[in-house]
Amino acid sequence: MRRDDDESFGVQRRHDRHSQRTALNDVEIAQLSDQDLPKILTSLRAAVAQLPSGPSVDDAGPLPYTGGVQVHPADLLGIMLGEFVVHGHDIARVLGRPWSIDSRAAVEILDSLAPILPAWVDPQAARGVSAVMEVRLRGAGRHLWQFTDGHLEVDPAEPRPVDVTISADPVAFLLLSYRRMPLWRAILTGRSRAWGHRPMLAFRSNSFFRAP
Repeated sequence: MRRDDDESFGVQRRHDRHSQRTALNDVEIAQLSDQDLPKILTSLRAAVAQLPSGPSVDDAGPLPYTGGVQVHPADLLGIMLGEFVVHGHDIARVLGRPWSIDSRAAVEILDSLAPILPAWVDPQAARGVSAVMEVRLRGAGRHLWQFTDGHLEVDPAEPRPVDVTISADPVAFLLLSYRRMPLWRAILTGRSRAWGHRPMLAFRSNSFFRAP
């Protein structure tokens, strides 16, 4: 099988997985025994309270996740936190209510998402891209995104030289990543900036990924 055929197959397989997840969400919502919002919230809080915590969370070892990647259980909790935080933001906007996101929570979510980013890459949009992007989360750590002909490796052991550095407020970067904030707003408010010998990559970076 040629490489183009492999990539086409990969794109179709990821599309199928996305469709399956959407269908599963619809089925699970339809099967809720009670559609009363306060009762749903009570059940949700009870379920969250039963989630494991502490050093023993990762005892089970890496687990398979969408896109064929492996993640640690603690990262799954961080990904789940992202669902609550981001969709809570969505609901608050619709209701016209305030919704603050703690910077530490944003860092935890972004760190947990790092292992699954390769599964979010849009093969068509990232085709031919070879570059190393350094993402600095202000007040926290950093991640390296190394693209090689559209294929992403996060925090490689032996990275190539950095082409562009992005410095961003963690909350702003979280909202940017989930397409909840336009890039121009993050730039004009000083919450994101970029430099390096290929700075335009920073403006295109979100387009390399499918929307979460």
